[in-house]
Amino acid sequence: ALKAFNLEGDQAVRIADMLTAAATSSGSSISDMSLAFQMGAAVAKQTGVSIEDFTTMLAQMSQAGIKGSDAGTSIKTMLLRLAAPTDTAAAAIKAIDGRNVDGRQLKVNIAKDRRA
Repeated sequence: ALKAFNLEGDQAVRIADMLTAAATSSGSSISDMSLAFQMGAAVAKQTGVSIEDFTTMLAQMSQAGIKGSDAGTSIKTMLLRLAAPTDTAAAAIKAIDGRNVDGRQLKVNIAKDRRA
């Protein structure tokens, strides 16, 4: 997790505590979280998702019954599709002005050539 998000070793205890809390509260396991990070952390970092937000996404997926590598792959696929949207998806993102349902700016770096 630290390496994927370019974090220093002094963050290890904080990240371990966060992952343990997420796994425990979501009915997941550290093993599931590890598999999910292996599949999705690099794309999450690349698209501007913080480790905290990625961990929260994984916990939410786990609560919905999607765990481990399936959760990581699902989030990775979603982020890749947002980062390089089809014309229809790009139009929908532009229509909501790049904001999510509570009005906060989306953090995903959307391909500029598709947002015109």
